[in-house]
Amino acid sequence: MGKKWISQGGQKRDDTLDPTMRPNLVIETPFAITACALALEGVGLAIVNPLAVDGFAQRGLIFRPFEPSVYFKSYLLFRPDMQKASLVRAFVTALMDVRNTRHAGR
Repeated sequence: MGKKWISQGGQKRDDTLDPTMRPNLVIETPFAITACALALEGVGLAIVNPLAVDGFAQRGLIFRPFEPSVYFKSYLLFRPDMQKASLVRAFVTALMDVRNTRHAGR
C-alpha cells in the first residue's frame, strides 16, 4: 500500500487504480483544519484547501504544491430577506480580495 492518507469527506477517489497506486486511507474528516492537525501529528498526508490552513506552517507542518492543481468550491450563504450590514459587506469584499490574490499567484 502507498503512503498513509487523510481524506477530506467527499473527495473523489478512483477505485479503478492499480492497487499499488491506491492511497492507504487511514481516516476521513470533512474539515481541512482537522486534516492539517492530524498530518501535524504524523497520522498521514492530505490534500487541503490552502485558504483553510493558516497558521499550520508556523507550527511545523510542511506544505508542498500539488500538480495538477486541485480546485475547491466555497460558498457564502445569506438569507435572501436580510439586508447585509456594512461590516458584512466589507468582510465579503476582503474575502474576495484574498481569494483573487491567491488565484493570481497560481
